[in-house]
Amino acid sequence: MGSESFELMWPWVFVLLPLPLLVYFFIPAAKSGNDDALWTPFFDRLSNHHADQASASQSNPFMWLLLALIWLTVLLAASRPHMVSDEMQIPSQTRDILLAVDISGSMDEADMRYQNTAIRRIDLVKQLLGDFIERRQGDRLGLIVFGTKAFLHAPLTFDLKTISQYLDELELGYAGKDTAIGDALGLSIKTLRKRPSEQRILILLTDGSNTAGTIDALEAANMAHADNVKIYTIGIGSDGQSNSVFGQLFNITRGSELDEVSLKEIAKRTNGQYFRAKNSDELESIYQLLDELEPVEHARHSFKLQRSLSHYPLLFAMLLLSAIALFYLFRGRASKTHMNKEAS
Repeated sequence: MGSESFELMWPWVFVLLPLPLLVYFFIPAAKSGNDDALWTPFFDRLSNHHADQASASQSNPFMWLLLALIWLTVLLAASRPHMVSDEMQIPSQTRDILLAVDISGSMDEADMRYQNTAIRRIDLVKQLLGDFIERRQGDRLGLIVFGTKAFLHAPLTFDLKTISQYLDELELGYAGKDTAIGDALGLSIKTLRKRPSEQRILILLTDGSNTAGTIDALEAANMAHADNVKIYTIGIGSDGQSNSVFGQLFNITRGSELDEVSLKEIAKRTNGQYFRAKNSDELESIYQLLDELEPVEHARHSFKLQRSLSHYPLLFAMLLLSAIALFYLFRGRASKTHMNKEAS
């Protein structure tokens, strides 16, 4: 949240500031009757004592200052003071975008290159997908991870910083070493179905084929189409030789386990697109193309956050009143003790 400014919602309340003085000078004090119900031998002395106390209180400038301060704080509370933030913009429409990231064992393969350095598939996804997330200001994003099982790692939220943090903290293996694409699609559909938005988007990143789970990937694609979920599928992994010593020794190539046929069909059935990312440049180009295909809506509505402060002056006024009450209480007890001593 940006900077805040202090505002009074009802500043006209302060026209009541001279009200106590008007009452004091223009409304006469009530007069007590002269017929006493009881005759008290020491009544004259008691009356004189209370008169002296009242006179002392009225002539005490500190007491008048406290009363004036109490009245001022009460008026301040009644004027509804607020801290108001700068104007904030919200988009007229938002997209619900789920990111389904493959964290199976094969994503540990270091066959990708980023800035002339060999890098694991999952690390490249983290690096470039993080940049994509930052550009989605105004959309709700969520994160699903899948291996042998699929899990909702972060629900749909406008808090893109948290989504990026969860993405950076991903570790391979804890969802299993296989690839349950169908289960990931099913969980994504279930999550997006709860949202009222008409623009539901799933971005699926995987380097394999559907080798685990209970839901067939193409059947899940049909369900996604029925629920108006558009799926963009991204195949990760190079077609070159494995970077491992074993792979180079026996000329084993990577990328053959990627089921491009199914990924293309999933995208086709949901009116999405399939992309192939063999290196960092291609993956970055895919994210930029997704920005063009699903542009962020420009902000059209504005609002200001308000934080009420009325309770602070009210609390201060109550503390001052309590202090005055305690002062008179202890002073009255001391006077009573003094009178008892004189009577004895």
